[in-house]
Amino acid sequence: QVLLPLVNIPLIEYSLEFLAAAGIEEIFVFCSSHFNQIDEYLRDAGWYKKSSLIVTVVILKGCYSLGDAMRDIDNRALIRNDFVLLFGDTVANLKLTDIVQIHKKTREANKLAVMTLIMKTAKPGHPARSPDDDFVISVDSSTQRVRHYQKVNNTTTISTTAISKKRPKVSNIHYNLLDCQIAVCSQFVPQMFTDDFDYQTRDDLIKGILVNEEITGNSIHIHIAEESYAVRVSNLHMYDTVSRDILQRWCYPLVPDILIPAKNKDNFVSYGRYNTYQCSAVTLERGCKLIQNVLVGKGTTIESGSVITDSVIGNNCKIGKNVQINGAYLWDNIIVGDNCLINSSILCSGVVLLNNVIVKEGSILSWNVKVGDLKSIIIGPSIRLMSRPLSSDFDDDDVQNEEMLKSGKYKHYRLKYAIHLAVNK
Repeated sequence: QVLLPLVNIPLIEYSLEFLAAAGIEEIFVFCSSHFNQIDEYLRDAGWYKKSSLIVTVVILKGCYSLGDAMRDIDNRALIRNDFVLLFGDTVANLKLTDIVQIHKKTREANKLAVMTLIMKTAKPGHPARSPDDDFVISVDSSTQRVRHYQKVNNTTTISTTAISKKRPKVSNIHYNLLDCQIAVCSQFVPQMFTDDFDYQTRDDLIKGILVNEEITGNSIHIHIAEESYAVRVSNLHMYDTVSRDILQRWCYPLVPDILIPAKNKDNFVSYGRYNTYQCSAVTLERGCKLIQNVLVGKGTTIESGSVITDSVIGNNCKIGKNVQINGAYLWDNIIVGDNCLINSSILCSGVVLLNNVIVKEGSILSWNVKVGDLKSIIIGPSIRLMSRPLSSDFDDDDVQNEEMLKSGKYKHYRLKYAIHLAVNK
């Protein structure tokens, strides 16, 4: 996931640039899969050659959760001081140095303050709030110490009794915060995961600390970072939201005209009106239009009559005549024929659309898929086009899906794994 392109830049670059800008001296990248590809990318991108920064890839075979990773860290004794914990899909421009100093001052006043959670104000319904991460939190208004933390959804009943039991004289109960999922931790946090093998996620740790705080004395605090940007690209909703935010420069200095040339000096990016970006060697034929919030990658050609808005086009793509692309993400080396319509979809690298193909909202076309031998083909979100079947073991649903496909009854059925259409031909 961390090597997937976000606005034509591998996702992990945003996390590394954020940490490097904060003056972090050593970064451990923990990988449970695809570690060879990640190691190769970091080497090619020059992260191993930084004089002011040490980047180390740590391979965690058989690691399936954050808890497993933290127990491995504790077993190897890699952490000896306070550290910053974040995921590889984080995009942020926080002033991390200031927050680390606040954490240290909190630790000086309370030696048992083990974590500072970084949060932002975001009202319900804000695009950056993922439905998977909604929560209610109660904090001591004078110390910002967390007293109650509860994940919520549409059917959750909030326990006012649990909140009131731990409530100090003056407290704030928030439902207007976004958890950036960045935490400044004490060196004792990995050991806490080792001491309790039931801890698999960060939420497990938070819950355990709050439940046992009267026994252990350990505490968690929050820091609300105003006028900064920090989110995780943890799902497709957030992929779309963060891409738009980057194009609209909410993440400055993590913007295309700064990041892309920094990684490739031969790739100059021009920034135009209405947040339109053009990389080097782009060819725009007369009559094509870039409306707003558009990035066109290096070496891409867009023919006459095509209109693109709120989209990212990768490197070395060829867009035909009279094509409309709205809210879509096309990765590298994609060919789109004439008169195609692409709405709010993702096309992975190497996809080929022949003439007159309509790709409806919510569709995902996997690597190297080719579509469109007929006069017109409509692709919708109920069908996923993949270059090969999923490698996971078959289950009963897989067998049923395959039978539905063979019988031709799949039109109104949500397929689980794959349809092959002229791959690499």
